[in-house]
Amino acid sequence: MRLGASQLEGVARRMMVESDYCLLLALPCGRDQEDVVNQTESLKAAFISYLQAKQAAGIINVPNPGSNQPAYVLQIFPPCEFSESHLSRLAPDLLASISNISPHLMIVIASV
Repeated sequence: MRLGASQLEGVARRMMVESDYCLLLALPCGRDQEDVVNQTESLKAAFISYLQAKQAAGIINVPNPGSNQPAYVLQIFPPCEFSESHLSRLAPDLLASISNISPHLMIVIASV
């Protein structure tokens, strides 16, 4: 999904009703500092850099078990104006604590 205004407006509309979506934050973690560093580099190289270069968010349609009809849509955002604005509104302390120390992905799971 391109990070264009019309696509982002659709996501923002889905996020207006709190019971219709879940917001997650993906952060690197590990057993020790070396593991955290390795995961940080993998997150940057494999996901964040790719999505930022494409100016896109990942999107997956998820059906209910036993159905082919999408019930949920999962959107994965790299650090960008859209994700930063929502995180600053919903969890400003969290955003401030992670912005300078760790790469992250914002994940929105919304009902269709």
